[in-house]
Amino acid sequence: MCKTSSKVLLLLVLVKSKAGNFRKRRYIRDTWGKDARKRGYKVAFLLGYSKLDKVFVDYENEFYGDVIQQDFRESYHNNTHKIKMAFDWVVNYCKRAQYIIIVDDDMYLNIQNAVGYISQAGVGEDRYLYSGYFLQEPLPDRYVKSKHYISEEQYPFDCYPPYIAGACIFLNQHAVQGFYGVLPYIPYFPFDDVFIGFLAQILRIKPLSNNLIKLEGTPLHIDEINEIKCIISQHGYNVDSMFYIAYNSTHSQFSAVENS
Repeated sequence: MCKTSSKVLLLLVLVKSKAGNFRKRRYIRDTWGKDARKRGYKVAFLLGYSKLDKVFVDYENEFYGDVIQQDFRESYHNNTHKIKMAFDWVVNYCKRAQYIIIVDDDMYLNIQNAVGYISQAGVGEDRYLYSGYFLQEPLPDRYVKSKHYISEEQYPFDCYPPYIAGACIFLNQHAVQGFYGVLPYIPYFPFDDVFIGFLAQILRIKPLSNNLIKLEGTPLHIDEINEIKCIISQHGYNVDSMFYIAYNSTHSQFSAVENS
């Protein structure tokens, strides 16, 4: 999956996806995933285990060869297992990837703008890149009915360390290697982005804010999708029409650049 004709792979995109989200993975493969492949980048999907979907996931991976899966139950609070699986896979099977983006399957990723950001970030191989939608003073959610709820018994402190929201995270190989090295020293935490924040705190990595990643709290409207031409990643993609409208928008942008 990580093989390439060159010694260096510029970009590897790892998509966090539920085992049963077959349609979303197809939409990604048909849109921004296709743009990534055409440029020699790699896209793979991070899955947990679902007995109900096992046969279909096995067939999917046999056909596409882009599924990374481990034997833990699919649930929101198990996303940290996907992050640990991602770091383990990159370190052991894809060291040639210079940059890694970890993204949710309801995000649209503008590949050209993502690569443009990487090239302008100016982070050398011996420096850490940990970038995305930055939460500078995040607070634990004590509301019992929230999916982000954390009790004081689980986490007694009043704030989390600064971290990058887990929907779209930019890393370089140096950062992944560093995070992987300190994994054994951080207890499991149910929120993957906060967990990475703990890893970054140990390594004294300063998160880098990226204002071109949009994480609207409300449902994304069709008329907002054209914004993807000017940004890197956008949240709220759930149906095929949204993916294909965004693809047509960004594809015309690619064509204009390529034909100029």
